[in-house]
Amino acid sequence: MATATLKSAPDAGEAKDDGKKSKKKLFIIAGAVLALVGAAAAYFLLFAGSGKAEEPKPEPGAIAALDAITINLADGHFLKLKMALQATKAWVPQLIRVLGHG
Repeated sequence: MATATLKSAPDAGEAKDDGKKSKKKLFIIAGAVLALVGAAAAYFLLFAGSGKAEEPKPEPGAIAALDAITINLADGHFLKLKMALQATKAWVPQLIRVLGHG
């Protein structure tokens, strides 16, 4: 005759341990995934070049000084503004034509 054996229900402590192990494993996996994503982002942003050569910096050209103007502000205050524009060497011919010096 066969006898049946019954297993007792797990204790509350054993059930909590299983939950902690699965959460711990989940945090480890999530941390590893985040580390891989962070490493890939750093590689693409910092080390991967666009493959294009950088454009050379423009060479400074002529400077056009503008006349000073006075702006009336509220409560009897004034603002005096004087400005100068500097073109690149490539724009000097157009700047001379626009300003009428040539």
